[in-house]
Amino acid sequence: DDNNMSKDGIEEFEFSPEGQDVLEAVDTPTPNIDMTMLSQIMQTLQTIQTGQGTLRQEVKTGQGEAKMSQETLRQEVKTGQEALRQEVKTGQEALRQEVKTG
Repeated sequence: DDNNMSKDGIEEFEFSPEGQDVLEAVDTPTPNIDMTMLSQIMQTLQTIQTGQGTLRQEVKTGQGEAKMSQETLRQEVKTGQEALRQEVKTGQEALRQEVKTG
């Protein structure tokens, strides 16, 4: 039937009250974020990224320091073992001398 046709041939729709509310809500322009707020958001993001970068660097540095500490420790253990071996050798020599002279 032609009652639902507008003069330009486009069919007119009748929406339920709920449907009308939804349409109006969709049509309502959303309030714009003001530039100050946008700027603050951008600064916060920048700070977070900088913080992440710094944290990554600190972790890298920490890992590097841990590796160096391990190496130093290994070196000290080696030196300690050498010193012990030397003392044991010296002790054995002294013992042999005592056995010989005794």
